[in-house]
Amino acid sequence: MDSLEKKGMNSSLLNNRKLFYALLILVFIIGSFLTWKTQTNAIETQKQETIMLAKSASSLIPKSYLLTLTASELDLEKEEYKTIKQNLIRFVENNELIHFAYIFMLKDDDIYFAVDSEPENSSDYSPPGEIYYEAEEWNYIPFIQKIPTVSEPFEDSWGKWVSVLVPITDYENNEILGVFGLDYPVSTWYMNTLRNTIQVGIMTLCVLAIIIVLQMIISMNFELKKEKQLIFETDNRLRDSMALYKAVFDQTTIGIAIADNFKYLVETQTGIPSINPAFEKILGRPKEQIADVTWSEITNPNDLGVDLEYFKQFKAGIIEGYEMDKRYIRPDGKEVWVHMIISPLHFENPHNKYHLCIIEDITSRKIIEKNLKESENSKSILLDNLPGMIYRCKFDKDWTMLFTSQGCKELTGYDSDSLINNSEVSYNNIIAPKYRQYIWDKWITVLNKKQKFIYEYEIITADGQTKWVYEQGQGIYDEFDNVVELEGLIIDISDRKNSEDRIRYVNEHDALSGLYNQKSLVEHFNNDIE
Repeated sequence: MDSLEKKGMNSSLLNNRKLFYALLILVFIIGSFLTWKTQTNAIETQKQETIMLAKSASSLIPKSYLLTLTASELDLEKEEYKTIKQNLIRFVENNELIHFAYIFMLKDDDIYFAVDSEPENSSDYSPPGEIYYEAEEWNYIPFIQKIPTVSEPFEDSWGKWVSVLVPITDYENNEILGVFGLDYPVSTWYMNTLRNTIQVGIMTLCVLAIIIVLQMIISMNFELKKEKQLIFETDNRLRDSMALYKAVFDQTTIGIAIADNFKYLVETQTGIPSINPAFEKILGRPKEQIADVTWSEITNPNDLGVDLEYFKQFKAGIIEGYEMDKRYIRPDGKEVWVHMIISPLHFENPHNKYHLCIIEDITSRKIIEKNLKESENSKSILLDNLPGMIYRCKFDKDWTMLFTSQGCKELTGYDSDSLINNSEVSYNNIIAPKYRQYIWDKWITVLNKKQKFIYEYEIITADGQTKWVYEQGQGIYDEFDNVVELEGLIIDISDRKNSEDRIRYVNEHDALSGLYNQKSLVEHFNNDIE
């Protein structure tokens, strides 16, 4: 019986080994095929994605801009060239995998650089009109066949690349205006492919490893192996957890400390550090000095009252925690602004004895806020004391106001809120009717020429009074030269106009009789004859 049992066990072991090796070979074959298939699909997918990216980017380049380019040094002074170049530079900056972006043009069977993404002071800069002498047959495919192409890895004087070229077509006459190109370093081009392939390879190896481990477990004492494996994995997780905790604790820029009521602890009872380097840096003190003082002693007195009130509620269990902006005092007397978060710590912490203090240095932000507030106050004072009214409005026939200065009330008799978005009255309704159409026509004329608008006209104020005003303004344009808004200054010139009328009256009338003088009569007579 013992012999039969032993023979049966050996037979079972042999069958298990055969099954193991067969499964191992099958997994290896499947894994190899999946790795090859993943690599092939990844390369093809990347080609299609980069072509789509190039097409999308090229479609944003106005074809009217390309029609103005000649692929020569004459383009350097053209605004269209500068606009396209700036867009290419920003495009490359926002796509870390792309090294170059450029536009080729074909002239006399030679490929010329029209625009590239390199600054003019770069050693890799190619000025418009430079011939691409290293062009190969595949560089001509977009020009001849009018289809996108992705090159195989190649090397030129700039390095090793994979290029993506898409034609920019003028569909009205079916002509190629140029070719938009993107250059990827070979190292980054295959990065995603390699990553995906490695992932599949690792998965295959993992499966193989699992099969091997299973065979080993079957061959050995299952319970003993399981026990050892459990201890080993637990130890690894504990070690990894401690390493991760220490890395985060030591390397974060956020200050972290564990406190016992009003005192910060150097370490817990189990020897775990309780004050991280960032906390020491923010407070300007080593952890030993921090532990020697209470946090109330190094808090700015102006912030201490609020902090103590929150802390009292926290210790009483009224609130779960709190956060606030406060100032700590460093040993040199300087203050540091922090955003502080206090939360309970449920670790070796009976009766809510310990709590967690997290601080972030916001001194720079506070300085910026202070400067911004001072700047806004200065600007507000300046605008409020300017004569007349500063405005910004929409380019429509109502002159819909988006902003007016405080001078609006004195000038028009209306509050700023009454004009904003035409809530009570539009500025066009304030303009004397006989000037409205002329002002609209004049604005259109100056905007088309990108000139300043300057004109004197009459307005009717809220109380029905007529005032002469002088307006000077200009248009605000977007990147496509479309008028977005208008802005300018309108001032009261009624006193000047009244003075001019009085001077004109004196020049045209006799001082004693009040009748037209001889010179004025002659002028009127001549005007009537004409």
